[in-house]
Amino acid sequence: MLALVYGLLTALAFALWPLGRAHDVPVGELFRDEVSMQPHWPRKLYIALTAAAVIALAAVAVGLAYDRRVAIIYVVVAALVFVTLRFVASLLMWAARHAPRARSTVLRMAIANIHRPSALTPTIVLSLGSASRCWSP
Repeated sequence: MLALVYGLLTALAFALWPLGRAHDVPVGELFRDEVSMQPHWPRKLYIALTAAAVIALAAVAVGLAYDRRVAIIYVVVAALVFVTLRFVASLLMWAARHAPRARSTVLRMAIANIHRPSALTPTIVLSLGSASRCWSP
């Protein structure tokens, strides 16, 4: 039962935000590949539901932990890692935007894709940064 609660809260926490953003995309634009290049925030309802799911997940993790102090530290550090990696992604995008223009077309396109309007840079930095290990085995 506990695994079911954790699984549902985790799925809600990570699915509500993208679903909220997709909610306002007209179906015709999906078929024509004309999705807006400018990222937008989801409706306030989806933002509130995502925040509630994240808070509930953290509360369940802390409330059901054997050592609550360790659970609180883990939740706080996980949030700090998320914010730090998002900041690193923003810095990387800023650096790519202000980098000198490369002569090579391939390199110029690669650098431009790091900072373009709907670039996946924040997602990739978060995925790679949270999956990497900072200690030796």
